[in-house]
Amino acid sequence: MRMLDSGQEADLDISWNEQAKINRFSTVTHQLSNIESQVKSLCNEKELLNDATNELELADDEDPIPIRRGDVFFIVSTEKAKDIMAARTEKVDKELAELSKEKEKHGEEIKSLKRDLYARFKDQINLERE
Repeated sequence: MRMLDSGQEADLDISWNEQAKINRFSTVTHQLSNIESQVKSLCNEKELLNDATNELELADDEDPIPIRRGDVFFIVSTEKAKDIMAARTEKVDKELAELSKEKEKHGEEIKSLKRDLYARFKDQINLERE
């Protein structure tokens, strides 16, 4: 909601249901921001995985490949490294698909809440991201 100018009094009565919608809008908007952050992180990870997979294609089959798990590096064969990269890429793709569905669901809920709140409060409320 917008701030009132000094000396200006609020002439709105807000019902419990309307306040619940405002609170829900805030919660869903925050969740959507978190999802967008996760999507960005996973896209970066996918890009790194694709780069690593391309580098593995150039490696000799007999070269030992160090794979990082947490804070430890394991030496594996090129084939095993390719399998690990493919499995991780598949997992990232699934996570991105799930997040995309959640993002769409949250977007629809935000749109519905905006419609209801703007219908009630018109220009007395600001629900746009800054």
